[in-house]
Amino acid sequence: MFLLRKYGPDVPEELLLKLTAAFEDLRVLVDEGLLSYPYSTRELVNVVRHMQIYPEEGISRILQNVFDFDQYDADSKEMLIETFQKHGIPVGLESEFTIQLGKQVEVNEPVLTETWKKAPNERPVQCNVKSQQIVFRGGWIVTPGVPRDLERSESRSVVFSEQLYHFKVPTRGEALDIVSTEADTLYAITTNPVTLHFIDAAHRTVRSADMYEYFPLQKAPPRLRLALVQTRAGGRFLCMHNPADNSFLSLDTDKNSIVSVMLNGLSPVASFMDKSLAHLGYVAFYQENRANVVFVDFNTGMQHIVELPVQVAAFHMVDPRLWLVKDCKGGENHLVYASDENVPAPNLAQHVSVSGIGAKSKQRLTYISQPVVEAGRSNSENIRLLHTTNDSVLTAVAKNMQNILAQDPEAAMDVYSFMRPISDENVRNMYSNLQSASLYMSKTQQMAKVIPSPSGKNEGHLELFSPSEHRIWRVLIPLSIPVTSTLRTDAPATGFKGVQQDRIVASMTELKDGSLLTMDNTGFVRVWQIDAADLFQSASTWKKLVGTLDSRTLSILYKDEKGQFVNANGELVGPDGKVIVMGEDGELQSSGDMSGGGGGGSGGSGGGGSGGGSGDGDGSGDGDGNGSGSGSGERTGAPKDGRKPNFDDVSQLDIRTTAPPPKLVSDAQIEMHNMTMRKHLASMDMTAADAKIYMAYMENVQREIRELRVILDSGDLDDTKLIEGLTGDHNIYKLRGDQDPEMGFQQKPKKMLFVFDLSASMFRFNNHDRRLERSMEVAL
Repeated sequence: MFLLRKYGPDVPEELLLKLTAAFEDLRVLVDEGLLSYPYSTRELVNVVRHMQIYPEEGISRILQNVFDFDQYDADSKEMLIETFQKHGIPVGLESEFTIQLGKQVEVNEPVLTETWKKAPNERPVQCNVKSQQIVFRGGWIVTPGVPRDLERSESRSVVFSEQLYHFKVPTRGEALDIVSTEADTLYAITTNPVTLHFIDAAHRTVRSADMYEYFPLQKAPPRLRLALVQTRAGGRFLCMHNPADNSFLSLDTDKNSIVSVMLNGLSPVASFMDKSLAHLGYVAFYQENRANVVFVDFNTGMQHIVELPVQVAAFHMVDPRLWLVKDCKGGENHLVYASDENVPAPNLAQHVSVSGIGAKSKQRLTYISQPVVEAGRSNSENIRLLHTTNDSVLTAVAKNMQNILAQDPEAAMDVYSFMRPISDENVRNMYSNLQSASLYMSKTQQMAKVIPSPSGKNEGHLELFSPSEHRIWRVLIPLSIPVTSTLRTDAPATGFKGVQQDRIVASMTELKDGSLLTMDNTGFVRVWQIDAADLFQSASTWKKLVGTLDSRTLSILYKDEKGQFVNANGELVGPDGKVIVMGEDGELQSSGDMSGGGGGGSGGSGGGGSGGGSGDGDGSGDGDGNGSGSGSGERTGAPKDGRKPNFDDVSQLDIRTTAPPPKLVSDAQIEMHNMTMRKHLASMDMTAADAKIYMAYMENVQREIRELRVILDSGDLDDTKLIEGLTGDHNIYKLRGDQDPEMGFQQKPKKMLFVFDLSASMFRFNNHDRRLERSMEVAL
């Protein structure tokens, strides 16, 4: 960096780091034999020097000037462009640099929809609380594997959007959950088999640990959830909960030791984990149609079993001493709170009556945010943002929920709802077994929500709500929709929920710089920049990075007999290429700058020309000001001596910075293409479904196929290159004739046979280690 800073003191530090990382990857490709040209520091210095001298040109044009991409073969050029774009460096003159940001949706003022009060003539009900020490079992050491590089790719190489970069967690199964630490270290859990992934803070390497012995093979993949618990003493535990069998594991991230926590008080049915207060050291577990809640306090090492007077349908921890519970029978709401400060867990339940236009709706509360601090206000009001299953409500705002518990019987809590505009009719969750994901971003004070699209496409909407500005920023994002998801119109009439009722469309977490990280069920992780000020600054930097996309063309300037510059049209121009025009007072002025010195000038007499036309004359002004003038005549003949001027139009020799507009594809062309594909598949005795499966396996090994092709063509397996490499540097580029075949030497190419195991074990254990899928990929 010191060397690069010497040659480019004005080049941004971030860009220098990207260039350094890109050239390191190029050197790795050279060492692997995939590229033949040895990329060294010389090329990197040339790029930085060019950026220092021409800062407005843009990195794409600079790389085109330093690297002549036309001289590379298709595979090498593809690897070069892919490497640069991986690090967010735009490459390729045919690229169309665009800015594609989300759209802003204004919302109206909130409407009072609900009022919560104590139920009249009802006193709090005492809850039985049983406290005991947390019982651990085990103490096994988890050893992650060796670090592997993640295929992290920058997302702003050609198109500027909210997405910063993306990568994929290495799994062939389903990605279940992901959490982050204060240092942006990530922990992700996946299936097929169950694997825990440790991703570094830079999100470039990953270490994986097999969790099969803790979660053995079951009839259905476990629906594991993660919670990163932080205690007041500074401890940090990664908790894994399996709702199917109520197993709960705790991993000490400092010691890499894992223990099993015994959850007493739960019935042998599926349970749910509330991790909204995990950052404070509290985790709660509850079960539908059951009255017990297990409250685990990692700060004190205690476990509290709270027996409620009602059976639970929904449970939310507002704070450690205040819970919100919904009854599964009557659908009534109850506040469970602590009677005094000496009680370790909430022990009183108060029935709450709800009135208003939203009281009778069948909506279900899905998310309660942490306290929101609005700009210019104190935190004394304890504002909470709420998300429900009501698609007509963007978000709801509740203030001072604890006021309901005051001694005043008239004390109430009002819930205000921001209604969704009528134009957002299509932005709704239309799935019956797929929940939207919600997360409050404390650093940017925005409420994030991911809504799946019911159109059948793998996309969804990311909505960012700012309560202080009363607006929504909506971004269309790629999103994988599980195949088991069912639309509400297609839901079974029997009301059967199915085994995937608790599936969430995406997992979200907030990074230390305020960015939003999302992960879908296929393991694709995307990082989004959601702060408006940061987006504006990044857009300005990105414009400088790609350069000024103007319409300047490549042109040729000529000098006439008088030493003056003329363009291809014969117009008088300056050294900068700007056309010089005649002013009103006979003064020559540039078309780019029409201001000039005062004073009059008289044109000189025309000189004789031997081509049948009058020549050019010049004269100087007599006034007090500085001025000059020239007369011009029309040349109708060729010059007697010298090269004939060639005024060819070279306006088409432009360096394109935008791609030409794509040609419209007609329906007839599409039908012709489909017919050709059907005939081609029929000739190979393949169906469209077979071709789709074939392409799915082919995409997984596309990189390996390309690398093998490069090695066979120009790598170590090529006998010609091996011989030339052994003869020395002087003879590498010497043309060598073909040798006559030797006696007894094999004349025909070698034939390699692959034997594949197709026994029943390949199918049975494919879900465990993907042995059948890997064999099929090797065959391709």
